[in-house]
Amino acid sequence: MALHSYLRYGAGVALALTGAFAVMLLVLVVISRDMIVHEYYASYNDMLEGSAVERGWVPSFVPQSATDIRETHCIERSDQWMKFRFEPSEMEEMLEMVTPVAKDSVRLPPHGPTIICSWWPHTLVNNTKSGELSNYEFYEYKSARSNLGYLAIESDKPRAWYWQQGTWCTNTSEL
Repeated sequence: MALHSYLRYGAGVALALTGAFAVMLLVLVVISRDMIVHEYYASYNDMLEGSAVERGWVPSFVPQSATDIRETHCIERSDQWMKFRFEPSEMEEMLEMVTPVAKDSVRLPPHGPTIICSWWPHTLVNNTKSGELSNYEFYEYKSARSNLGYLAIESDKPRAWYWQQGTWCTNTSEL
């Protein structure tokens, strides 16, 4: 066999390997996109029907009056972001399951939620100035099966924001 035949054969193998690598990369991108799950529930009952509670993505403090529930979680790292509205009459019961925490000790999420969740407020990320947090009361939540999470309740409306860090990276460039 002539030298140019070997070179053509080698180029063909290189091209095939490059194509296989590209396909594997595409599969990984598609799989990783599926690792982030976005859910919307009009009511707590809709959330129950969707089995989000059974799967462990709903903290126990979420009241039955909850509406306009948005929940996003990253399965790979167990990160979670949630927003919901609630009836003010259920506030006291909800607060029995959480612990008040000072604003300066809250670990705000990195900028990731605002990229992943278009509904997440820009005021609840780690580069927020403390003055921008004055509209929230903060609480910690620790369930038996999850990592520490934080609840922020808006002072002027019955709306709550919850986030928990699974194996969150401290390097925000990973989000």
